[in-house]
Amino acid sequence: MNLWLFLWFTALSCLRKSSSDDNSTVSTACQQKGHVASCQYQNLSKVPDLLMVETETIDLSHNSIKALTEESLLNFSSLQHLDVSYNQLKTITSGALAHLTSLTVLILANNRLGRNFSSSHETFSELKKLKVLDLSENFWDSDTVSQHLKNLSSLEKIHLSGNLLMKLTPDMFCEMQFLKYIFLEKNYITEITAGSFECLTNLLELNLAMNSLSCISNFHLPKLQVLNLSRNGIEFFMTDENKEEHHLQVLDLSHNRLLHFPFLLKLHQLKHLNLSSNLMISVTPDLLSNSAEWDARNRYKEFKVLNKTIKHSAYANLSEVISLDLSNNVLPDISHGFLSKFHSLQHLNLSRNCFQNFSVEDNDELNSLSSLDLSGNKLDNISVLGDNQKFLSLRYLFLQNNSIQLLPSQFFKALPKIEKVNLANNNVKICNVANKSIGYGNQIHSSHNDCVSFSGIPTLKYLNLDGNNITLLAPYTFYQTPLVYLQVSRNKYLEVPDQALTGLEQSLENLSLSWNLMQCTKVTLPCLSHLRSLDLSHNQFECLPYGVGCSPLQYLDIRGNNLYALQDLVTRNMSQTLKTMYLSGNYFNCCALTWLDALNGARVEIPDMNETQCSYPNHNDSSTVQLLSDHKGECYTESVTKVSPLLLLIFALAFLIVIGSVITLIAGECCRLCLNPGDDVFEADTAPVKTKSEHQLEGLSLSVINIEM
Repeated sequence: MNLWLFLWFTALSCLRKSSSDDNSTVSTACQQKGHVASCQYQNLSKVPDLLMVETETIDLSHNSIKALTEESLLNFSSLQHLDVSYNQLKTITSGALAHLTSLTVLILANNRLGRNFSSSHETFSELKKLKVLDLSENFWDSDTVSQHLKNLSSLEKIHLSGNLLMKLTPDMFCEMQFLKYIFLEKNYITEITAGSFECLTNLLELNLAMNSLSCISNFHLPKLQVLNLSRNGIEFFMTDENKEEHHLQVLDLSHNRLLHFPFLLKLHQLKHLNLSSNLMISVTPDLLSNSAEWDARNRYKEFKVLNKTIKHSAYANLSEVISLDLSNNVLPDISHGFLSKFHSLQHLNLSRNCFQNFSVEDNDELNSLSSLDLSGNKLDNISVLGDNQKFLSLRYLFLQNNSIQLLPSQFFKALPKIEKVNLANNNVKICNVANKSIGYGNQIHSSHNDCVSFSGIPTLKYLNLDGNNITLLAPYTFYQTPLVYLQVSRNKYLEVPDQALTGLEQSLENLSLSWNLMQCTKVTLPCLSHLRSLDLSHNQFECLPYGVGCSPLQYLDIRGNNLYALQDLVTRNMSQTLKTMYLSGNYFNCCALTWLDALNGARVEIPDMNETQCSYPNHNDSSTVQLLSDHKGECYTESVTKVSPLLLLIFALAFLIVIGSVITLIAGECCRLCLNPGDDVFEADTAPVKTKSEHQLEGLSLSVINIEM
């Protein structure tokens, strides 16, 4: 009996210890600092028991909590901010939030609180101080919102994006008189009942993007400042006839099906207007005489009042607009007088339309314009008519992806503050000023009618000339133009002769000459004392241009060339400042890597080292191996074991000749001894020995013989 009691108490103590350990684990899963507890990504299945009673903020996001109960939140009466987003919430029990009387922010986004989630209709009614409620991505429909979001009179911001709302009615939000921000994007809203938002006198921002709205009429939210209606199916937008002044500052109607410029009669304070990615073929407010317009007229009763509406100027009150985006429409031009209405315009985007010509006229007031984007059109001409003082503030000009060959001869003189010009993918012909009278401190006085000159532009810092079929940068091309960034890539067989970059020695920091199929002998780079980044990739270089070694480079890209090795002197010089270098796609010699030793010694980063290949020059095949810091072992073995086949043949022939000669001599001597075995001995023994005097007498007698003929 005693044994059974002992086992029972032992098991009970173990269970208590295990339970204690579990609570400790849940508690210590959160990081607490001051009155804030962070418990994300801990795979929690319930709200943890925190030691601090006065916790004000708890972040429980990205866990597996399925229910909020009264017991789990009972001790958090001081809580002000609760985040339970990205969990598996299905239930909020009755009274679970009743004790959170100080709560101001409740985030329940990305859970499973569907239309039938377990809760009473008064779930949130006790939160008298709640200001921010996020219920995004919870599969709520319009009825669920109407039933559960009542008596939240203190609410200022509500997020309902990514749900199943289809219709908006006044009973959803009208009890929330302090609402300032409503986010309803990514729903299925097709209808907005009159009065749904008009009751909210404090509403400042309304986001209805990514829904299924087809028209906006009788718009009357005079206090609203930001309205996002992008990515719907809106075909027309018009305000009502009320004379009350509107405060709307930002209107986004991008990615819709607008057929013409919206009717903005009462939007006196509009500053940012986005009409990009629509179907506009004209900026005039008049009804268009095409089938799409007539089809819209028949489908919408609101079009009946348009004839009355268009008697007024549809954009008479756009003088405060700062930013206008008309990109990605089908506009063939800008109607006469249209731009004259935008006295404060700073940013104008007309890219990706159908412009063949762009002209600025006398009555166009564009002196505040800072950025003009005309890229992606069919431009071959840009005109500046009348007074040249049109672009006094223009700093950024985007003309890429057009068909421009020429610019007006005085074009850049009309841009006294121009800093950045993008002319990529055109057919610009650059003027050759090499034969002009150029000297330091002197301006270039010449008129070019058949080319574009980039010299003598004192404010220009960024220039992109990619893809213009330029074959030559003549000397002094950028003289007296202090460029910081120059890009001349994708111009096949480009030549950069001596003095082509003269004038950039003290300013240029970034130079790109990639994809030009350039050869080393066709490029001369001066010592650019501020050059930090140089891109020479995808050319036909067999050596590095001299100027590479005398510039303080930090970034160098030489991928895709014909380099077998880098000059040691150039490498040593540039490794003093170089930080990053790309090498792959060349034909490096594995046995000539002193330049790589210099780079490694300077700790230059080579991100594509694993992709860089080299080959052993004495191998018969053309196979390559990965470039390593040390190939000495393989190269030494090659020098010892690898001998030329021709040399081996010569050595073999010489050896055979020597052996043959030795054998022949030995064989001859043996034959002679065999034929006369005793004669030599006998003669040697019996031959008379002559004295020295006898030899001398013989010589004398021979020397006095006379031969008579």
